[in-house]
Formats: sequence, C-alpha cells, structure tokens
Amino acid sequence: MEKPRILKMYIVVRDDVPVNITPTLVAHSAINAHIKFNGKSELYDEWLEKYYFKVTVKVDKNVFEKIRSTVPCHEGYENKTCNGEITCLVCEPVWSDNTPKPLIYASLWKG
Repeated sequence: MEKPRILKMYIVVRDDVPVNITPTLVAHSAINAHIKFNGKSELYDEWLEKYYFKVTVKVDKNVFEKIRSTVPCHEGYENKTCNGEITCLVCEPVWSDNTPKPLIYASLWKG
C-alpha cells in the first residue's frame, strides 16, 4: 500500500546548540517563520490549512549549511547562544515524495 503524499515542515537545529535553549530557539523561530511564510507561500498556506505535520531534527554544521543553501527556510538564532549565529532553520514545507536527502537522513531532536 502506497503512503499518502503529505506536506511536512522540518525544523532543523544545529547539534551544538545547548539542549536547555533549544525549545526557546525553536519556538521563536517557528513564530517568525509563520510571519515570513503565511500568505506568501502557497506550500505553507496549504500545509497550515490541511496538514500541519512537522518534525524537529538535529544536524551537524556541514549538513546545516547544505540545507540552509538549498531549501527555502527562515533562519533563526538566539542573541547569546552560539555567538548569535544562525542555529535553527524552519524550512518551507516539502512534499513527502520530494523531501531533500539532508532532511530525510537527519536525526530526530531529543531533549
């Protein structure tokens, strides 16, 4: 049986972000991504209305930069964490049958 095609949002966190700040980083980044994409991205609007699947993953700096340079996303950071560097990406939702490989193979974030 074939899996249904869905839209999913990936929230990508660098693996060097301290665990205690990650929930705040993700929350702030997700709110700002909503401001960025809502009403401006057909994929986002469809995802928000019909799907709302999301997953938070962690990756090393190299994979993070690959995702950052190839997937439309909002770039999030905390001023005092990791020297204010971009450490969270909230990717524009992607179709399950067209998910970029760096996102497919990323590890689930576990606190």
